[in-house]
Amino acid sequence: MAHKKHKFIPRSRAVRIRELILLGLLFVFALITVYVSSSHSSKFGLLSEPIRQNFPAVVTQFEIGVLEQPAFLSLDVQNGNIEEGEQFVAQVEDPRIPPDPLELNAFNTNTGTAIVLEWVKPASSLELFINIYRAENSGVRTRIAEHVEGTTWIDTSVTAEASYTYEVSIATLADEVWYESSGVLKAVVKAEDTINPLPPTDVVIVPDTLDDGTIVLKVEWTQPENATEVNVYRSSIYGNRGSLLGTVQTTEPGEYIDTSVIPNIQYWYTLVSVDAAQNMSSFDFVLPAPGNKNPFDYTQVTGE
Repeated sequence: MAHKKHKFIPRSRAVRIRELILLGLLFVFALITVYVSSSHSSKFGLLSEPIRQNFPAVVTQFEIGVLEQPAFLSLDVQNGNIEEGEQFVAQVEDPRIPPDPLELNAFNTNTGTAIVLEWVKPASSLELFINIYRAENSGVRTRIAEHVEGTTWIDTSVTAEASYTYEVSIATLADEVWYESSGVLKAVVKAEDTINPLPPTDVVIVPDTLDDGTIVLKVEWTQPENATEVNVYRSSIYGNRGSLLGTVQTTEPGEYIDTSVIPNIQYWYTLVSVDAAQNMSSFDFVLPAPGNKNPFDYTQVTGE
């Protein structure tokens, strides 16, 4: 069987031109693809490492350590789909504003003259200081100390039996400007005085006679420094405080004259210190009249 020969038909000039145009379009498309890939290489990773190295590095400088701080802009998209009524949360953070304090405690020193504050700072790359605020008896809040270092501070400007509300915030210095934490911690404490004052010392009791001939007993002592007054008690029974004769302020000399004594009767005197918080001395100093050094050597008052 004889094979049929195919006749070669040369391509027309128009076909060759069309093919050249298509090749040119493909080349242009390839260039565009390379350009787009280089612009979004960090996102899509389309460029190989040798090609990336052909592009110059871009160096960006910041006045503050932004790259060392948490994200400057945080966006929380709850779901991938946007629905009607759905909300999205965004927050702009300034890395210069310090974090909030973690813990605050206020302690009464039981003297009524000082309150001790103790706090816990959060971990931070910033140098943190403390600002302290105080309100007395739910009054106006005022700053009483600022830029305090360390973790403790003592307030010695308190009044006994007053209640105080303390607040602390964290402060930091950046670019010669002080920034303060938005959050504060509170602690409430009362400046109570629960410590008993010391009793009077150097107590002596001596008989005396007034100008009109009245027989008296004079009680003398050294005033205690941490009391406001001294109460003088008298009893005819040892170990019994007896009745209150009078009160002597510690700003006055330590002396009391008992004009109601009866001759030939033995009296026992007790001196009790009292402070501003009405705490009383825990030890009552007792001496038999007329104040012998040996309290068991009883001597009656004869008036002679």
